[in-house]
Amino acid sequence: MAYAYADWAQQPQPADRYARLNLHIGEVSAQMGVDYASDGTSANRGALTQYLTLLMAERARLEKLPGVGASAGDTLPGGVALGDLRT
Repeated sequence: MAYAYADWAQQPQPADRYARLNLHIGEVSAQMGVDYASDGTSANRGALTQYLTLLMAERARLEKLPGVGASAGDTLPGGVALGDLRT
């Protein structure tokens, strides 16, 4: 599967990497519930789970940087800080 936001690590600034990484986590997470097999292609949830764990660890690391994550005032509608979300 090709991901639209897999280039998150190439973003120039930590805040840009963080924003793009959150989008990538969303698209990887969406694949966790998909069970498909066609044309010789299948989803490997074990590999996806391991990859998602690595992405989450990187997000936690980026959130600690100044000007990134909830410390930068990133909030969702309703005032929920992104740093307060747990996946």
